[in-house]
Amino acid sequence: MGDRVLLQCWNSGTGKFGPVVYGHWLGEQAPQIVAALRARMELARPGDLDYNSARLVQTACALTAAGSTTGVGLWNTDHLLTAADSHGDAGCVLIDVGVVPYAVQYLGGYLRAPEQPKEVTTP
Repeated sequence: MGDRVLLQCWNSGTGKFGPVVYGHWLGEQAPQIVAALRARMELARPGDLDYNSARLVQTACALTAAGSTTGVGLWNTDHLLTAADSHGDAGCVLIDVGVVPYAVQYLGGYLRAPEQPKEVTTP
């Protein structure tokens, strides 16, 4: 069915979150996507949720194979992702752009480290 992952930027300082980025075959590449976003944005626009969310989409699309029919999706949501939102596979990735260095949590999939918290609470 793929190597699915859901990614979402949020700002822990404001409690606001961006849209969900769905990668059908990007699960294994999720850490690479996060690293590229950090390198590009962390010093230039930390805390800017909208701009970081846009660059997250751009980065995910750049890693999707040309001509693929199962690439990247995007949707608005009314909540911060949790492990329950996972499709399985790589799970969910929360990128907190409100702190430097960016804090990242992997939830509900094979990327989650056993010692990592399962949930994030918003203020």
